[in-house]
Amino acid sequence: MKSAKWLYEGPAIFGAAMMTASPRGASLLILGMLGDGYPLSEIGLGFEVGRLPVSTIALGRRELSLGAQEKFLAALKRQDEVVSNGVIMVAQSGAASLLKEDIPLMVRDFVSQNQNRLLLLRAHPIRDLEYGAAEKSLLQLVEEFARGKERSERPSVNIIGPSLLDINARGDALAMRALIESLGAQVSALIPLEADLSDFAALPRAWANVTTSPEVSLASLKFLQERFGQPYLLDLPIGFEGSERFRQNLAELLGLVPPAPLTASLTQVKADMRVAVFAGAGRALGIARFLKEEARLKEVLAGTFLKGFKDYFEGGLKETGAKTLVTDDASRVDSILEDFSPDLILGTYNEWMCAERLGAAFMMISAPADRFHFVQASHSFLGPKGAERLTSLLGRAAS
Repeated sequence: MKSAKWLYEGPAIFGAAMMTASPRGASLLILGMLGDGYPLSEIGLGFEVGRLPVSTIALGRRELSLGAQEKFLAALKRQDEVVSNGVIMVAQSGAASLLKEDIPLMVRDFVSQNQNRLLLLRAHPIRDLEYGAAEKSLLQLVEEFARGKERSERPSVNIIGPSLLDINARGDALAMRALIESLGAQVSALIPLEADLSDFAALPRAWANVTTSPEVSLASLKFLQERFGQPYLLDLPIGFEGSERFRQNLAELLGLVPPAPLTASLTQVKADMRVAVFAGAGRALGIARFLKEEARLKEVLAGTFLKGFKDYFEGGLKETGAKTLVTDDASRVDSILEDFSPDLILGTYNEWMCAERLGAAFMMISAPADRFHFVQASHSFLGPKGAERLTSLLGRAAS
């Protein structure tokens, strides 16, 4: 164990909270210990939903001696009265998991007697972190509600990934929808952000799947491919060439005639700019490719804190010449950024603090972030308009 001044990911229950707060009709019940503190309104939820679909059970001395079943079932019943024909996900904090309470046994009778479906979070409360738990939570919802249906008559695509875990979720969803519709296809379902549980049931109707967040979507994409034969695209449409490549690849998956190329192009930027990007793997990869392949910048440092996506991230940048960094050690990130001496940093809240010290221009592009940035982030870097925003950002940083 080591101390850290900054954590890029919270505990597993934070990821579960993000996924269950994103769709309508879902809620999370956290089994925790008295003294556990989970400021859920501070992790990107409080300003998004009027009533958090998250509640906690605090276990104290009485439960330590007599067991948690009575208190847990009472809280579960209250939650069941609030949620109507939906799903309740149950998760344990790291401390509560050490009690080894038999949760499946506790809920066995509840499941058969009440109106809501009940899911026990598969993510481990200690070994899994925020993004891994978010991925597993989304997969559980997909597995529970996606049911076999005939494929839609018109070519259609599911957008999987927009959630409260992403500061640009709504803008990304709109940009992705525009790209899909530019091919003459339609969006079948968009999950989990603001989705109804019926949207999950409609997932099998689509011809293919795309994502705005590979980090939380990959397990669901693989499941839908195996269960329903739906191919998927994992890379994000970032940059003019990246967006065109995405459209061509999606048209091929859908069996459509290749579309006419996009007419937008990149205006010239200063090639001697030094730019660092540090974010989730998919977003950092896409932006770094844009900076090297389209903006033709000589010095680009690209990094991600998601070590589980190391091969995907480094493989995608292997031929670009970008310097890569895969670590969740914020002190190491600070040190490398200081040595790199960038003109512009695109990153998380930690990189914003570093940019302030270095006097570099900065743009928040990824969680973890202050709630202010979630509120302000109505833009997206996906699609041609996103490429225009990136180009404009480079121009302002160079001036």
